[in-house]
Amino acid sequence: MNSFINLRMCNNYLPVEKGRWYRQDLINRQCRLCNLNEIGDEFHYLLKCNFFTADITTFISNRLCRNPKVYTYKNVMNTKNKKLLLALGKFFTKV
Repeated sequence: MNSFINLRMCNNYLPVEKGRWYRQDLINRQCRLCNLNEIGDEFHYLLKCNFFTADITTFISNRLCRNPKVYTYKNVMNTKNKKLLLALGKFFTKV
């Protein structure tokens, strides 16, 4: 659960945050785990990154991952479902 809390507080090692610490341009903070060449932020890892597709689909439906929207991300991150929150915590320990 600590990894989920750190994620929510921007205290993590995702490329978007790590690059900010080193004052890198946003374009240089890309995900290095997949070939989509997108910014490595929370939205990308949770809903778009091909590297984590198998992990994500265990607790988020394929339908939501196929057509990722900010609205979906917002709903998942603000859920009150304890089971989903625990799954998110476990997922973000892998990221």
